[in-house]
Amino acid sequence: MANHRCAMPLCLTERALGQRCFSVVEAKTSPSTRVLRAQAKPRQVLAAGPSPNISVHKGFKIQAALCVERPPLEVLEPDHKKRWNKFRDAWERRTKNAATIQDEIVFMRYHFQFLEAETKSRRALTSQSSESAVAVSGGDLDSLISGEGLNLTFPERRRVVHRKKVAKKVEVKLDDTDLRSAQRLSRQSLYLLARYPGAAHWTFPKVDRVHGDSMMETVMKLCGRQLGDKFAPYVLGSCPFAHWKRRDGKSPGIQGRKIFYYRARLVPGMQVVLPGESPLEDWAWLSREELRERLGRLEWDKIRDCLPLDHMV
Repeated sequence: MANHRCAMPLCLTERALGQRCFSVVEAKTSPSTRVLRAQAKPRQVLAAGPSPNISVHKGFKIQAALCVERPPLEVLEPDHKKRWNKFRDAWERRTKNAATIQDEIVFMRYHFQFLEAETKSRRALTSQSSESAVAVSGGDLDSLISGEGLNLTFPERRRVVHRKKVAKKVEVKLDDTDLRSAQRLSRQSLYLLARYPGAAHWTFPKVDRVHGDSMMETVMKLCGRQLGDKFAPYVLGSCPFAHWKRRDGKSPGIQGRKIFYYRARLVPGMQVVLPGESPLEDWAWLSREELRERLGRLEWDKIRDCLPLDHMV
C-alpha cells in the first residue's frame, strides 16, 4: 500500500512539471510564429499502397512484355542438308537401291477385308468385258465406213504451244538501314523493340496488368493501345517464355516488378502504326545480334537463351 501511495504524488508532479515546461516553451515563442503555425496548411499524406488499377503479387507489380518475331522472308537450304542430299543421290546411283514398298505391305489389313477384294475384282472383270465389246463394235463401224470410201478422221494439226506471258519481276531495293522497316534483313529473324520516353535502353513493349484481366487480354490491350488498332500478331501459346523479377523502390508500396515475356509472330501485311495516345517514342525491327547492343544487360541476360539462333536452323 505504501508503494501505491507514493506513486500517485509522483504522477501528479510529473504532470505538473510537463505543463510547466510546456508553458515556458510557449512563453519563449514569439506571437508571429504562433500565427504562422495556425495558418499553416495540413501536410498531404501520400498513399502507402499501390494504385488499385494494377495487379500486385507479394509486393511486386505484374507486367506483360510482348516479343514479336518476324520470321525470315528467304529460307535458304542449310549446307548440311545439301551435303546429305548429294550423298544420298550418289549412294543410290552406286548401289542401285531405289526400292519402293507397296501399300499392301505398309498398311494393316483388317477382318473381312477379303470381301472388299472380291467385289473389286468382280467390278474390274465387268468393266473389262464392257470395254472390249465397245471396242469391237467401234472397230466394225470403222471398217464399214472405210470400205465405202469415207474417211471421217480429222487431219492432224500442228500443235501450237501458247507461252504464257510472265510479268517481269520488278526488283525492289530495300534499305536495311531503316530500322522501322519490317522487310529489312530478309534472311534473318527480326524482333520488335520499343523506346519509352526517359528510358536509358530499348526494351520490348510492356504494359501493367489490370486487376481482373487475363494475361492474354493484357497482351491484346498492349497491341491496340501502344502499337495500333490493326496490329494483332499471332501469340504463340499462353505460357511466357521468360520471366524477370526486377527490384526497384520508385513507387511507394511496391518493391519491384515481375515481367512475363510472351512470344508472337508477325502476320504478313501488318505494320506498326502508333496511335495518338501511345506511350512509345520510337520502335525498331532488330536482329538477334542487334538486340545485344540495344537492350539493357540484365534484360538481355534473361531472354538471350530463349531466342533462336540465326543460320543454325
